[in-house]
This record gives sequence, C-alpha cells and structure tokens, in this order.
Amino acid sequence: MKKILLVDDERIFHFLSTKMFEVSGVTVEVYSAYDGHEALQQLSDGITPDVMFVDLDMPNMNGFQLIEKYKATHPKPHSKIVVLSSSVSDEERRRVIALGADVYMSKPLSEADVRALLIP
Repeated sequence: MKKILLVDDERIFHFLSTKMFEVSGVTVEVYSAYDGHEALQQLSDGITPDVMFVDLDMPNMNGFQLIEKYKATHPKPHSKIVVLSSSVSDEERRRVIALGADVYMSKPLSEADVRALLIP
C-alpha cells in the first residue's frame, strides 16, 4: 500500500484525487494537508509518504517554500515529490525541479498519471 500526502488548499482537489486513486485501482493511504505548514507538521509527526502531491499556490506556505524546507530538513528524502499546478510554465517547472521536486505536472490528475506515478 502506498502512502500519499496531498498538499493543496482546495478541498475539492483532495476529494477528486482520492476518487481518482480509487478508480485507478491503486491501494493508497491518503493524508491531507491544506498548506505547507500543515504538511511539514505531519512530516515531523512521523508520516512518511511514498509520494507527496504538492500544489504551488497556497496560503501561509506555498509549494516552493514547502519543497525547499522539506529538502533542507530531509537530506535523503523518503518521498517522491510531484508538483501539480494549474499553470504549465517552463520557468515554474525549472524552479521546482531545481528545488528538488521529482515531477512537475498540470492539474487535474488523470487515471493514467496516477498509475504511472504509483505503480512500479
């Protein structure tokens, strides 16, 4: 079973993503955080997700800041970081990859995306 941490301030994203995991047939345990601070708190509380799906545009601590702080405090991170954005700018893509994200994709997640990311 894969552990997933969804980090997005839009509750509908959490709902739709969870449904997409179900439809794709991938067995997952889903944790939710609604900004970067909440995600870091869950990580420091011991959650070790296999994959973090991170939005960039969030209040309090955005996705860029979350990735930077996560990488600084976890030199050998356990989690694959997948950035999901409603924008698909080349500059954004370069920036998140330089910060240490593994994948940059546009929203919404598709069934094919979920399978490619979660099934070895």
